[in-house]
Amino acid sequence: MSSTSPVGTGAKDAVVPEGEREATPTSVTKYKGTRPRHGQCNREDLLPSPPEGELDWDDHLHLEKGGDGGMRGSRQVERNKPRTIIIPNPELKVKLRKAEQPWQRQAALKLELTDKQKETLEVLCKFRSILNKLTPQKFQKLADATLQLKINTEERLRGVVDLIFTRAITETMYSEVYANLCRVLAPLAVETVNAEGKPQTVNFRRLLLTKCQQEFEKDMQEDEERETMQKGVETAETEEMRKQQQMELEAAEMASRHQSLGNIRFIGELYKLKILSDSIIHECMIRLLKSASDEGSLECFTKLMTVTGKELDKEEAKLRIDTYFSRVNDVIKKGKISKRVKFALQDVVDLRNNKWVPRKRQDTKVKTIDQIHREAQDEEDTFHA
Repeated sequence: MSSTSPVGTGAKDAVVPEGEREATPTSVTKYKGTRPRHGQCNREDLLPSPPEGELDWDDHLHLEKGGDGGMRGSRQVERNKPRTIIIPNPELKVKLRKAEQPWQRQAALKLELTDKQKETLEVLCKFRSILNKLTPQKFQKLADATLQLKINTEERLRGVVDLIFTRAITETMYSEVYANLCRVLAPLAVETVNAEGKPQTVNFRRLLLTKCQQEFEKDMQEDEERETMQKGVETAETEEMRKQQQMELEAAEMASRHQSLGNIRFIGELYKLKILSDSIIHECMIRLLKSASDEGSLECFTKLMTVTGKELDKEEAKLRIDTYFSRVNDVIKKGKISKRVKFALQDVVDLRNNKWVPRKRQDTKVKTIDQIHREAQDEEDTFHA
């Protein structure tokens, strides 16, 4: 009986038995040439080409691995498939859809602006940079830098008002800081010409009040839009459409609530600095208490009364304040509102009964570093006392 050497053991003329060779036509017969050195052994040098009509070595390995389960074999088969290369026709012209307001680089925009418009853009960019750095610690320095800007046209003055207002209603923690900045900028006024060609004066305070009023009235209009969206949810044809419209309604309500509370708090901070009058605040209170079921308006009332109650509850306005809280008590007892809003209204009632002194310290205002160090020192002295 002849012995056989396994493949790769170094025998020069390793031979497979005849019977086995006939049963498996794709078996290894012998090396092709001498054995390659280590690291230079190629699969094609070890395996002979299969007879015509028989399976290729890659197909054989693919079948032995169990069809698609053999990753190496399947990759080899895919590699043998002809590759299709698609070359685009250079003569084919595809018409792209252009947006109504396409994005343009800032440098490209400046090329189309006049010298006056470029200067206005530069002033607003500097003011935006000041707002990014504004903190109680750096307030005076940045306020002086703002006054040094050339805000001498109506367009620039409106741009400054828009930037401050947008920051104030979105960054509610800094409402007091932005209100103080408005107090500094309140004397600003520019000369312009109206639509009739007559000269007129536009001042910062008037533009700011108009902006606050527009946002306040916008909240009232959005209430009607939310009612329309709610009816759309109730009358949805399919469950999928109902869920989609419900998600859109909740997202719109969340964004509207955040802006409404931010605007109300900013109005309260402006009133505390005497930029707004008592009559404006009373008008807001009456409109917010008009509906006993509108939770958004009631929540805004609690925010506005919490911020302005101490200054607003004076002897000459006592009758009005009593009327407001009588209405609040009726809403708490009979109103069909959530418990969260009822508790918020009750907190305002308790705050007035306690002479506008909160039951616990509220850390809702931003502080300077000196104030934080002073409070830490006071707490340490109290602990060791």
